Amino acid sequence: MPPELGNRKPSWYLYTIRIKDASVSQRNSIIEQMHSKGIGAEAYYPTPIHQMPYYKTFGTYKLAATEKAANQVLSLPIHPGVTDEQIDTIAETLLSLL
Repeated sequence: MPPELGNRKPSWYLYTIRIKDASVSQRNSIIEQMHSKGIGAEAYYPTPIHQMPYYKTFGTYKLAATEKAANQVLSLPIHPGVTDEQIDTIAETLLSLL
């Protein structure tokens, strides 16, 4: 876990990671395999905001880095109730799938 800064209190709502150079199908496969092991990883925002219907009304843009990131990120389960042992299991499972 990243260190908490003295003047900030994180919500630990999402712990999002990026799998460098992964395709969307590779990212989704990792999520599915984590689900099969009882780990609730998710791709919460698979569509970049500029491609969402409402925001398209402001224009059409090609944002290659944003689109690539949207295909490569996933969120790992994190909340105050996750134990150190569960964090270790999540990390070890993810590493075994990469």
